[in-house]
Amino acid sequence: NVANLFLARALRQQRETAVRVALGVSRERLLRRSVTESLVLASLGALAGLVIAQWGGAGIRQLLIAEQAEALGSAVLTDWRTLAVSTLIAIVVGVLTGLAPVFFARHQDLSSALKAGSREGTYQRSLARTTLLVTQFALSFVLLVGAGLFVRSLSNVRAMRLGYDVEPVDRCAVAIERLR
Repeated sequence: NVANLFLARALRQQRETAVRVALGVSRERLLRRSVTESLVLASLGALAGLVIAQWGGAGIRQLLIAEQAEALGSAVLTDWRTLAVSTLIAIVVGVLTGLAPVFFARHQDLSSALKAGSREGTYQRSLARTTLLVTQFALSFVLLVGAGLFVRSLSNVRAMRLGYDVEPVDRCAVAIERLR
């Protein structure tokens, strides 16, 4: 999603980039600016995703398995592996999306980009943009189907009869807890 936004932004700012290059801004400085901006946005997105995962995971655990929710705890923000993977993904996405505007600036004709004044707001077809949109749609669809199958399997497992009556065992465990 961040990649699509940065790619769309890069396509819209071709004229601005061309003006900066025409005024003498080095491509290295454009690259630093673009990568820094995309890294900041990607890290903010990763942080927001971690907070939503922490909050959403706790809510789902409380909703689906309330009796074991306290025992499971919350492992999103305290698990170093989760933090390391999300940090790595944020850095990779930030760098790749930061390179896109400079890549487009390198391959564009300066004079045609500066003349583009009235055509700047028109739709421009881009293979990278189309590929990112199709990939995002496909991954979102797979995630939605997987989530639906997970919820359906969980409800099937919870409705499954165990073959013996667990109610007396539960009452006995509650009585033992009260005696302590």
